[in-house]
Amino acid sequence: MPYSKLIASLTLATCSSFASAGLVIDSINVQMVSTKFSARNLTDTNDQKFATALNAFESSESAVCSEDLDAFEGVSYRGTCGGGKKNYGALYTITGSLIGAAEFEFGLDWGRGGFILADSKDTSVDYYNEDIWWAKSWTRASEVKSYVLTDVGDFSLTLLGFEGCCDGINSARYRTWDTAQTLQRSRPPEPTQWQTLKVNAVPVPGSLPLMAIGALLMWRRRQS
Repeated sequence: MPYSKLIASLTLATCSSFASAGLVIDSINVQMVSTKFSARNLTDTNDQKFATALNAFESSESAVCSEDLDAFEGVSYRGTCGGGKKNYGALYTITGSLIGAAEFEFGLDWGRGGFILADSKDTSVDYYNEDIWWAKSWTRASEVKSYVLTDVGDFSLTLLGFEGCCDGINSARYRTWDTAQTLQRSRPPEPTQWQTLKVNAVPVPGSLPLMAIGALLMWRRRQS
């Protein structure tokens, strides 16, 4: 194959890769503090409720434990930050990029309620005015909290929750699907299998063709 046609083929492959669904997780950070604050039964709008809860979290007199996680799996106040079993708040920040759509499921132990929100356009603040206890079972549909993002590019996902007792395990998983399929098929697109939410869980779409193009360009320069 001539050199020019090979470059064109690789470029087409790159564009095709970017058209498919892809989720890249750049970082997962958790901060935890000792606090007796409860996010239950707050008033005003969900945005205002979140602002009140975040202020209470940031105003805690205890030292903030901050940990960068490789995976959002088996996180607890005692196990991750060496805290006790009662009265704490947890703030998770997840950053990444998304082409297509992704559904996140969170198994949480937030007896005093909490929030999930994204910084992307047209996303909402989900407020949970309830005792959340998923008991390490993804089949407990009423306890597992879901959040969906669609074609947002770079994003930041925030979770803020509070626990009074007894420092259970917190975990997250995800699945993706290609939103372009809705234009090509009469039936709904099929999502991928559920996977544990990890840093760089999925390779950047199109990265391999781009690397190949770079290698060919370097080779071409050396030959000239």
